[in-house]
Amino acid sequence: MKAKTKIVTAVAMIAVIAAAGILSLAYYITTKDGKVIVSRAATKNLTQSLLLNGYIEANNRQTIKLPSSIKIEQVFAAKGQDVQKGDPLITLDDREYKHRLNVEQIGLEKLQKELQLLTSRTGSNKKDAEYAAAQCMIELKNQELESAKATVKYEQSTSLFESGAISKEEYANTKDAMDKANNLLELRKINYQKAVDNLKSFDSDNEERIFNLKKDIELARENILNLDAISDANPKAEIAGRVVKMDLENGIITNDSNSTIIIDDLSRYVINLKVKQNESLYLEKGQSAAIRIKGLEGKEYIGKIEEIDDIAQPSERSNGLSNVNIKIVVSDPDKFIKVGYQAEVKLDLRVKLDTVVVDYRAIVQDADGNKYLYFVEGNEAQRRPVKTGVENKFEVEILEGIIAGDRYLINPTEGIQDRDTIKIWGWGYEFR
Repeated sequence: MKAKTKIVTAVAMIAVIAAAGILSLAYYITTKDGKVIVSRAATKNLTQSLLLNGYIEANNRQTIKLPSSIKIEQVFAAKGQDVQKGDPLITLDDREYKHRLNVEQIGLEKLQKELQLLTSRTGSNKKDAEYAAAQCMIELKNQELESAKATVKYEQSTSLFESGAISKEEYANTKDAMDKANNLLELRKINYQKAVDNLKSFDSDNEERIFNLKKDIELARENILNLDAISDANPKAEIAGRVVKMDLENGIITNDSNSTIIIDDLSRYVINLKVKQNESLYLEKGQSAAIRIKGLEGKEYIGKIEEIDDIAQPSERSNGLSNVNIKIVVSDPDKFIKVGYQAEVKLDLRVKLDTVVVDYRAIVQDADGNKYLYFVEGNEAQRRPVKTGVENKFEVEILEGIIAGDRYLINPTEGIQDRDTIKIWGWGYEFR
């Protein structure tokens, strides 16, 4: 009798535990595949955010690239110095500048004349090559005949010498004549082969010479433009800002390592970003942005969208969405911010107030793109199609399918996903 009482008590306790689990807000179901959670849909505010990475940039930048091998006469600004628009930066040695410009212009004229001469003579030069090859062939054929005659005469003189009909000197002369004819024949063969090779390579060699000349002309023109770009041979600041790169001193000669001057307008800091076209639809000018700087954990800056391009740019990736360029201005910079720092920008795309949300792990999607979750009622879970809205990293808005307070399964296992309906208990589940 006592044993029976214990069994009844144990069953009752299990039933109470199960009921308590089912009525709670969320509880675990342990399965052979792992744990799934029963939770309830809730009503709350949901924000869909976009995280982008970019770099802190100056509001504006002026970059001056000086030609190499130009002598610096005087430097007026130093690295770290603030300058105003129109301030002189350096003066170049006027004589050196004019000499370089004159040399480049003369060189350009010579290259242009050489190209003109080469292209005008292309036809006649090819005819000359064809004529030379034909002439060498004729000389080769004639020499082959002469060599054959000399060989026959030598063979005849050999028989005559052996019979005593001619002297040794006469015999030697015929041998010398044959050797000379054969040597000349080899020379004619070499000349003919050279003429043929020259004719074969004429077009490709000529095209290469023309190509190289055109490249040299482009380079000469670029050098002249660079020299002309230096107004009065004295570069000036075109923007107000701070000189962030200046490696020049009075009297030195410019080279590749010291010929660049950079001025940054640090009145504001900006971040230029690319946003996918489907995400850019929810952005607007003046919208706030949260900015975090790598290495300054725990500190957040405020920014706002100042510019949104009117034209989208095609993505470099195949089948990728086009991108829209946006500019964000940092509203509250401090001494810690520097140009070039990597920054993470958070933009809120959409905000939904008092909407039904579930854990993102509850949503299952089939091969056709249909979304569903497992709706729990009593001790039964049924697969139910749903329509979703705004999403973030953790939660999904449910537009149709369940309402606030409905229970559902989080992280349904593969075994559960194979069935439309299952029985669930506080300690597990079984297929129906």
